[in-house]
Amino acid sequence: MNGKNILITGAGGTVGLILTRFFLGEGFRVYVVDRAEEGAARLLDMQRISGNGKSLYVLFGDVLEESFLENFLGQTEISYIIHCAALKHFSVGVAFPEKVMTENVEVFKRVRDIAKKHTGVRKVILCSSDKAAKPLSAMGASKKAIEDLSRESDIEGVDFINIRFGNILYSNGSVLEKLENHIQRGEAFTIRNQEMTRYILTESDVVDLVEYALNSGVHGDVICIETPSIKITELVEGYLKKRKATIPVVLGENSFAESIHEALFNEEEVPCVSKNGQFFVYNKKHKGDLNENDRDYVLSSEHALSEEALKKIYE
Repeated sequence: MNGKNILITGAGGTVGLILTRFFLGEGFRVYVVDRAEEGAARLLDMQRISGNGKSLYVLFGDVLEESFLENFLGQTEISYIIHCAALKHFSVGVAFPEKVMTENVEVFKRVRDIAKKHTGVRKVILCSSDKAAKPLSAMGASKKAIEDLSRESDIEGVDFINIRFGNILYSNGSVLEKLENHIQRGEAFTIRNQEMTRYILTESDVVDLVEYALNSGVHGDVICIETPSIKITELVEGYLKKRKATIPVVLGENSFAESIHEALFNEEEVPCVSKNGQFFVYNKKHKGDLNENDRDYVLSSEHALSEEALKKIYE
C-alpha cells in the first residue's frame, strides 16, 4: 500500500492523530480533515514539524458542508478512507441525543458518497465503538446504525469495514485525561460505580487494529482486538500512584446511559464471530468458531480482567 492516498476524517482527534503519524511513516500521502480548530492546529503542527508538506494535506472544515470534501480532493485518487469523525463524548450524548444520532449518521452518509464518487476507493474503515454492541447511549446507537448502513452499502469494488474500539488510554475525554485535569486542579474525582470495568487499548493496539482491517478485512466485517480490561477504580488508583498524586476519589450515581460492563459483541452476533490471532471478526455471512472462554471474553469486560491492563498505564 506504500505510496497510496488515504483520507482520514476527524484526523485531529486521538485516533486520527495516531493514524496520521502511522500512515505518514508508512509512505502514504495522507489527506486529513477536521472541523475543530484545535484539531486542525494539531495537524498543521504535525505538518510543520515533520516537514511533510508534500505528503500531508490538511483541511479545516466540516464534512457535512456541501461539496466540501469534493473540492478538497479534486481529482485525487483516494485508495482508502479512515472515518474517525464523530460526536462521541458521553455527556454530550446524554444532553443532546438527537443531535448526536442524526449528525453521526449523516456524516457517514457523506463519507459513503465520497467512496462512491471516487472510483479508486477500495476500503472504507469506520471507527466504531464497543458501545455499539449493546447501545445504551445515543453515541452507541449511532455507531450501531452506521454499522448496519455500511453493511447494506453496495458500491462496486468498495469494502466497508467497522472496527470497534474499547477505551483508549489517555485519549481525549478518557478517564485518565479527566483524572489528570482533576489532579492539576486538586479536585475530587468521581467514579460512578465501583464494579465498572472497561476494555482498554494503547496507541499500538489502535494501529494494529486498523492495519488488520486494511489488510484482511472484507465487506461487512466488524473487527475488535483482544485487549485486557480493568476496573475503573484500579485504573484510577494505578494512575494516582504513577503520578504520586493524592486527591479524593468519591462514588457518584449510575447513569442510565452507561453500562457497568462493556461487550465487544452481543449474544446475537457471537454465533458469527471468529478469532484470528488477537483479532475477533464478526460477519453475519460467516460461521463463528469461538470457544467458551473467548465467548465469555467478548460478551463482557468483566471476564477480561487482567493485571496486564494495569501495566499498560506505565508504558
